[in-house]
Amino acid sequence: MKDLLFLNYDIIIDKIYYKDNEKCFFVNNYKINILEVNKDDLEHITKLISLTNNLYNTITVNTFILNNRDSFFTKYNNKYIILYKNNNIGNVFCLNDIYKFWSINNNLDNYDILDEWVKEVDQIEEKLIMFNMEFKTVQNSANYYIGMAENAIQLLNDYRNSINNYNDSIGHKLSYRLFDNNDLYNPFTFIKTNKMYDISNYIKYSFLQNTIDYNEIELLFRNGTDYENLFLFCNLMYPSVYFDLIKNVFLEKESETKIDSIIKNRKKYIKLLSFCKKIVKSNKNIKLINWFN
Repeated sequence: MKDLLFLNYDIIIDKIYYKDNEKCFFVNNYKINILEVNKDDLEHITKLISLTNNLYNTITVNTFILNNRDSFFTKYNNKYIILYKNNNIGNVFCLNDIYKFWSINNNLDNYDILDEWVKEVDQIEEKLIMFNMEFKTVQNSANYYIGMAENAIQLLNDYRNSINNYNDSIGHKLSYRLFDNNDLYNPFTFIKTNKMYDISNYIKYSFLQNTIDYNEIELLFRNGTDYENLFLFCNLMYPSVYFDLIKNVFLEKESETKIDSIIKNRKKYIKLLSFCKKIVKSNKNIKLINWFN
Protein backbone atom coordinates (compact mmCIF):
# COMPACT_ATOMS: atom_id res chain seq x y z
CA MET A 1 0.00 0.00 0.00
CA LYS A 2 2.88 2.39 0.71
CA ASP A 3 4.21 1.76 -2.79
CA LEU A 4 0.78 2.41 -4.27
CA LEU A 5 0.57 5.76 -2.47
CA PHE A 6 4.00 6.78 -3.66
CA LEU A 7 3.50 5.73 -7.29
CA ASN A 8 0.02 7.20 -7.65
CA TYR A 9 -0.01 10.16 -5.27
CA ASP A 10 3.67 11.02 -4.67
CA ILE A 11 3.02 10.49 -0.97
CA ILE A 12 5.80 9.08 1.21
CA ILE A 13 4.70 7.83 4.64
CA ASP A 14 6.25 5.84 7.47
CA LYS A 15 3.17 4.06 8.75
CA ILE A 16 -0.39 3.10 7.84
CA TYR A 17 -2.79 2.65 10.76
CA TYR A 18 -5.36 -0.18 10.78
CA LYS A 19 -8.28 -0.04 13.21
CA ASP A 20 -11.89 -1.29 12.99
CA ASN A 21 -11.66 -1.86 9.23
CA GLU A 22 -10.24 1.64 8.81
CA LYS A 23 -6.99 2.39 7.01
CA CYS A 24 -5.43 5.80 7.40
CA PHE A 25 -2.18 7.72 7.61
CA PHE A 26 -1.19 11.21 8.71
CA VAL A 27 0.44 14.07 6.83
CA ASN A 28 1.23 17.24 8.80
CA ASN A 29 -1.16 16.07 11.53
CA TYR A 30 -4.02 15.73 9.05
CA LYS A 31 -5.66 12.35 8.87
CA ILE A 32 -6.10 10.82 5.41
CA ASN A 33 -8.35 7.78 5.02
CA ILE A 34 -7.74 5.03 2.47
CA LEU A 35 -10.94 3.47 1.18
CA GLU A 36 -11.48 0.55 -1.16
CA VAL A 37 -14.68 0.88 -3.20
CA ASN A 38 -16.48 -1.36 -5.65
CA LYS A 39 -17.45 -0.35 -9.16
CA ASP A 40 -21.11 -0.14 -8.10
CA ASP A 41 -20.25 2.62 -5.64
CA LEU A 42 -18.48 4.89 -8.13
CA GLU A 43 -21.57 6.84 -9.18
CA HIS A 44 -22.51 7.76 -5.61
CA ILE A 45 -18.93 8.69 -4.71
CA THR A 46 -18.65 10.81 -7.85
CA LYS A 47 -21.66 12.77 -6.59
CA LEU A 48 -19.98 13.21 -3.21
CA ILE A 49 -16.77 14.41 -4.86
CA SER A 50 -18.65 17.03 -6.88
CA LEU A 51 -20.60 18.13 -3.82
CA THR A 52 -17.58 18.40 -1.51
CA ASN A 53 -15.59 20.33 -4.11
CA ASN A 54 -18.38 22.91 -4.23
CA LEU A 55 -18.90 22.96 -0.48
CA TYR A 56 -15.23 23.46 0.29
CA ASN A 57 -15.49 27.03 -1.01
CA THR A 58 -17.64 27.89 2.01
CA ILE A 59 -17.43 24.93 4.43
CA THR A 60 -14.25 23.10 5.42
CA VAL A 61 -15.59 19.63 4.66
CA ASN A 62 -13.39 16.59 4.30
CA THR A 63 -12.15 16.43 0.71
CA PHE A 64 -11.05 13.80 -1.77
CA ILE A 65 -7.51 13.73 -3.15
CA LEU A 66 -6.52 13.55 -6.80
CA ASN A 67 -3.92 11.06 -7.96
CA ASN A 68 -1.14 11.71 -10.48
CA ARG A 69 -3.51 11.15 -13.38
CA ASP A 70 -5.94 13.83 -12.17
CA SER A 71 -8.42 11.19 -11.14
CA PHE A 72 -9.98 10.58 -7.73
CA PHE A 73 -10.01 6.81 -8.34
CA THR A 74 -6.99 4.52 -8.42
CA LYS A 75 -7.53 0.97 -9.62
CA TYR A 76 -6.26 -1.66 -7.20
CA ASN A 77 -6.96 -5.43 -7.10
CA ASN A 78 -10.18 -5.21 -9.12
CA LYS A 79 -11.39 -2.41 -6.86
CA TYR A 80 -10.74 1.29 -6.60
CA ILE A 81 -8.79 3.23 -4.01
CA ILE A 82 -9.90 6.71 -2.96
CA LEU A 83 -8.26 9.00 -0.45
CA TYR A 84 -10.08 11.62 1.53
CA LYS A 85 -8.60 14.09 3.92
CA ASN A 86 -9.98 15.11 7.29
CA ASN A 87 -9.68 18.90 7.21
CA ASN A 88 -11.03 19.41 10.73
CA ILE A 89 -8.85 19.01 13.78
CA GLY A 90 -10.71 18.95 17.09
CA ASN A 91 -14.03 17.59 18.31
CA VAL A 92 -16.04 20.63 19.37
CA PHE A 93 -18.98 21.75 17.27
CA CYS A 94 -22.05 23.91 17.83
CA LEU A 95 -25.32 24.88 16.17
CA ASN A 96 -23.55 27.34 13.89
CA ASP A 97 -21.64 24.41 12.37
CA ILE A 98 -24.96 22.70 11.58
CA TYR A 99 -26.49 25.88 10.16
CA LYS A 100 -23.78 25.93 7.48
CA PHE A 101 -25.41 22.95 5.79
CA TRP A 102 -28.90 24.46 5.62
CA SER A 103 -30.55 25.15 2.26
CA ILE A 104 -27.62 23.98 0.15
CA ASN A 105 -28.50 22.69 -3.29
CA ASN A 106 -27.19 19.16 -3.63
CA ASN A 107 -27.45 16.20 -5.96
CA LEU A 108 -27.99 13.55 -3.28
CA ASP A 109 -30.99 11.25 -3.33
CA ASN A 110 -33.81 12.17 -0.95
CA TYR A 111 -33.58 10.38 2.38
CA ASP A 112 -37.03 8.86 2.95
CA ILE A 113 -37.13 9.13 6.71
CA LEU A 114 -40.55 7.50 7.10
CA ASP A 115 -39.52 4.52 5.04
CA GLU A 116 -36.30 4.20 7.07
CA TRP A 117 -38.22 4.39 10.35
CA VAL A 118 -40.75 1.74 9.31
CA LYS A 119 -37.97 -0.59 8.15
CA GLU A 120 -36.04 -0.09 11.37
CA VAL A 121 -39.03 -0.84 13.63
CA ASP A 122 -39.84 -3.97 11.60
CA GLN A 123 -36.22 -5.16 11.83
CA ILE A 124 -36.11 -4.58 15.59
CA GLU A 125 -39.39 -6.45 16.12
CA GLU A 126 -37.95 -9.38 14.15
CA LYS A 127 -34.80 -9.33 16.29
CA LEU A 128 -36.89 -9.29 19.49
CA ILE A 129 -38.58 -12.50 18.36
CA MET A 130 -35.24 -14.03 17.34
CA PHE A 131 -33.62 -13.19 20.69
CA ASN A 132 -36.72 -13.75 22.83
CA MET A 133 -34.76 -15.65 25.49
CA GLU A 134 -31.80 -13.23 25.55
CA PHE A 135 -31.16 -9.59 26.39
CA LYS A 136 -33.77 -9.26 29.14
CA THR A 137 -33.25 -5.51 29.53
CA VAL A 138 -33.99 -5.03 25.85
CA GLN A 139 -37.06 -7.30 26.01
CA ASN A 140 -38.44 -5.43 29.04
CA SER A 141 -37.94 -1.96 27.58
CA ALA A 142 -38.37 -2.28 23.81
CA ASN A 143 -42.18 -2.09 23.62
CA TYR A 144 -42.15 1.35 25.24
CA TYR A 145 -39.72 2.75 22.67
CA ILE A 146 -41.45 1.00 19.78
CA GLY A 147 -44.61 2.78 20.92
CA MET A 148 -42.77 6.11 20.80
CA ALA A 149 -41.54 5.31 17.30
CA GLU A 150 -45.02 4.38 16.09
CA ASN A 151 -46.37 7.69 17.42
CA ALA A 152 -43.67 9.60 15.53
CA ILE A 153 -44.33 7.62 12.35
CA GLN A 154 -48.09 8.11 12.53
CA LEU A 155 -47.79 11.85 13.15
CA LEU A 156 -45.29 12.48 10.37
CA ASN A 157 -47.04 10.12 7.95
CA ASP A 158 -49.99 12.55 7.75
CA TYR A 159 -47.57 14.95 6.07
CA ARG A 160 -45.85 12.44 3.77
CA ASN A 161 -46.79 14.42 0.64
CA SER A 162 -45.09 17.51 2.06
CA ILE A 163 -41.83 15.87 3.11
CA ASN A 164 -39.97 15.95 -0.20
CA ASN A 165 -40.81 19.63 -0.64
CA TYR A 166 -38.76 20.36 2.46
CA ASN A 167 -35.78 18.12 1.69
CA ASP A 168 -33.50 20.95 0.66
CA SER A 169 -30.63 20.61 3.11
CA ILE A 170 -27.65 18.41 3.75
CA GLY A 171 -28.17 16.35 6.86
CA HIS A 172 -25.99 13.72 8.50
CA LYS A 173 -26.89 10.08 9.01
CA LEU A 174 -25.08 9.17 12.20
CA SER A 175 -25.17 6.15 14.46
CA TYR A 176 -25.42 5.68 18.21
CA ARG A 177 -21.97 6.95 19.04
CA LEU A 178 -21.76 10.66 19.73
CA PHE A 179 -20.72 12.59 16.68
CA ASP A 180 -17.93 15.14 16.41
CA ASN A 181 -16.39 17.40 13.77
CA ASN A 182 -15.02 14.43 11.89
CA ASP A 183 -18.55 13.06 11.45
CA LEU A 184 -20.13 16.43 10.70
CA TYR A 185 -17.76 17.14 7.81
CA ASN A 186 -17.49 13.55 6.58
CA PRO A 187 -19.16 13.33 3.12
CA PHE A 188 -20.08 9.69 3.71
CA THR A 189 -22.57 10.79 6.38
CA PHE A 190 -24.34 13.28 4.07
CA ILE A 191 -28.01 12.77 3.25
CA LYS A 192 -30.61 15.02 1.62
CA THR A 193 -33.27 15.83 4.19
CA ASN A 194 -35.09 18.50 6.16
CA LYS A 195 -32.85 20.96 7.98
CA MET A 196 -34.47 20.01 11.30
CA TYR A 197 -33.12 16.46 11.06
CA ASP A 198 -29.68 17.55 12.24
CA ILE A 199 -31.17 19.86 14.84
CA SER A 200 -32.99 16.92 16.44
CA ASN A 201 -29.74 14.92 16.56
CA TYR A 202 -27.97 17.91 18.06
CA ILE A 203 -30.60 18.14 20.82
CA LYS A 204 -30.35 14.40 21.51
CA TYR A 205 -26.57 14.73 21.61
CA SER A 206 -26.85 17.61 24.10
CA PHE A 207 -29.29 15.58 26.22
CA LEU A 208 -26.88 12.64 26.39
CA GLN A 209 -24.01 14.96 27.25
CA ASN A 210 -26.13 16.71 29.89
CA THR A 211 -25.38 20.05 28.21
CA ILE A 212 -28.90 20.75 26.97
CA ASP A 213 -29.92 24.41 26.73
CA TYR A 214 -33.69 24.86 27.03
CA ASN A 215 -33.52 28.50 26.01
CA GLU A 216 -31.76 27.45 22.82
CA ILE A 217 -34.43 24.82 22.13
CA GLU A 218 -37.26 27.28 22.72
CA LEU A 219 -35.69 29.71 20.25
CA LEU A 220 -35.37 26.95 17.65
CA PHE A 221 -39.06 26.10 17.88
CA ARG A 222 -40.22 29.71 17.95
CA ASN A 223 -38.24 30.47 14.79
CA GLY A 224 -39.48 27.37 12.94
CA THR A 225 -42.49 27.04 10.66
CA ASP A 226 -45.36 24.74 11.69
CA TYR A 227 -44.04 21.98 9.45
CA GLU A 228 -40.43 22.40 10.62
CA ASN A 229 -41.61 22.21 14.22
CA LEU A 230 -43.66 19.11 13.46
CA PHE A 231 -40.68 17.46 11.75
CA LEU A 232 -38.38 18.41 14.64
CA PHE A 233 -40.82 17.18 17.26
CA CYS A 234 -41.34 13.83 15.47
CA ASN A 235 -37.58 13.33 15.21
CA LEU A 236 -37.17 14.06 18.90
CA MET A 237 -39.92 11.60 19.72
CA TYR A 238 -38.43 8.88 17.52
CA PRO A 239 -36.03 6.94 19.83
CA SER A 240 -33.07 6.68 17.46
CA VAL A 241 -30.49 6.58 20.25
CA TYR A 242 -32.19 3.61 21.93
CA PHE A 243 -32.64 1.79 18.61
CA ASP A 244 -29.03 2.35 17.52
CA LEU A 245 -27.85 1.05 20.86
CA ILE A 246 -29.93 -2.14 20.95
CA LYS A 247 -28.97 -2.93 17.35
CA ASN A 248 -25.36 -2.88 18.53
CA VAL A 249 -26.35 -5.08 21.47
CA PHE A 250 -27.86 -7.62 19.07
CA LEU A 251 -24.58 -7.55 17.12
CA GLU A 252 -22.64 -7.87 20.39
CA LYS A 253 -20.82 -4.62 19.69
CA GLU A 254 -22.18 -3.01 22.87
CA SER A 255 -22.91 -4.27 26.36
CA GLU A 256 -26.59 -4.52 27.27
CA THR A 257 -25.83 -2.62 30.49
CA LYS A 258 -25.44 0.57 28.43
CA ILE A 259 -29.21 0.57 27.94
CA ASP A 260 -29.65 1.22 31.66
CA SER A 261 -28.59 4.85 31.33
CA ILE A 262 -31.15 5.41 28.54
CA ILE A 263 -33.96 3.88 30.61
CA LYS A 264 -32.86 5.73 33.73
CA ASN A 265 -33.23 9.08 31.93
CA ARG A 266 -36.57 8.21 30.32
CA LYS A 267 -38.67 10.46 32.57
CA LYS A 268 -36.20 13.29 32.07
CA TYR A 269 -36.49 12.92 28.30
CA ILE A 270 -40.31 12.94 28.52
CA LYS A 271 -40.01 16.29 30.32
CA LEU A 272 -38.02 17.54 27.33
CA LEU A 273 -40.78 16.44 24.94
CA SER A 274 -43.41 18.06 27.17
CA PHE A 275 -41.40 21.28 27.18
CA CYS A 276 -41.24 21.27 23.37
CA LYS A 277 -44.97 20.54 23.09
CA LYS A 278 -45.86 23.51 25.28
CA ILE A 279 -43.82 25.86 23.10
CA VAL A 280 -45.79 24.84 20.00
CA LYS A 281 -49.15 24.37 21.71
CA SER A 282 -50.86 26.13 18.78
CA ASN A 283 -49.84 23.23 16.48
CA LYS A 284 -52.97 21.07 16.61
CA ASN A 285 -51.23 17.97 15.33
CA ILE A 286 -48.61 18.00 18.08
CA LYS A 287 -51.29 18.88 20.63
CA LEU A 288 -53.02 15.55 19.93
CA ILE A 289 -50.00 13.64 21.26
CA ASN A 290 -50.96 13.20 24.91
CA TRP A 291 -49.55 9.89 26.08
CA PHE A 292 -46.69 11.53 28.00
CA ASN A 293 -48.65 14.38 29.60
